[in-house]
Formats: sequence, C-alpha cells, structure tokens
Amino acid sequence: MERWTALAVLLGLACSAGSIRTRVSAREFALVQEGRYPGSVRIKNGDPELERLVKDWRAELEAEPGFMRQVAEKYFALPEPSPFHFMYVGEDSVQGRVLLRYFAYDPHPVIMAGWQILFVFDRQSRRLAEVFTSEVPLE
Repeated sequence: MERWTALAVLLGLACSAGSIRTRVSAREFALVQEGRYPGSVRIKNGDPELERLVKDWRAELEAEPGFMRQVAEKYFALPEPSPFHFMYVGEDSVQGRVLLRYFAYDPHPVIMAGWQILFVFDRQSRRLAEVFTSEVPLE
C-alpha cells in the first residue's frame, strides 16, 4: 500500500510541475495580452506573507530562462541579450490579485528602456489568471 501512496504523490508532483508555464504557453500563448494591467497595484516587496505565497510561483517561472522571452516575443522582437529579471511582487487588494513583475532591459536603448511581463494570480484560488506584456519607454 505504501508503494501506491508514494507513486500517487510522485505522479501528482509530476503533473503539477510546469503547470504555470504550461498554462501560459497553451494555445500559442493565448493567455498573454499586450498592454498594462488595468487594476491598481501596490508594490509589496518584503511582505513575509506574500513572499511565502509567491516563492513557488517564482521558482517555476524562473526555472527555464528562455520562457519569459517566449512570452514577450508573442508581441515584441527582443534583441539579444535581454534576460528578464524579477522586479517586485505587487497586490491589487480590490480585485484580490497578486502580481509578479519581470523586466528585461534593452541593451541598446533609444526609445524603449525595455519590456515588462506581469503575471497576475488570483489570491484566493492561487491560480494564474492573466499575463500582460508591454514595452516600457525611456523616461
């Protein structure tokens, strides 16, 4: 019986691994929208409760370096090298959303400083709800 329990646990872990990346890349990145998040966001870096909540999300999103580039390239041509870096965790308390913002600097900025991706999670269900990507102009 212990063998079957262990097998069920391992199978469950294998099925859940990559679930965020799989959901984002499904149907040719259909979940990814061009533009900015329409809600109100407060930056919450350093909030221990949110840091614990997003730890696994970040680990999965950051596990494959080329993944975020694929997300942004649905709408934008990114020059090499343009790696994405985690910028902050934010919260939209009105909508009950938690956001992770990543940013890639343009290595030769003329008009654009770079590109951003916002992964938007529903706080209650802890599921990915939306993904936004946009260019960020020099200011």
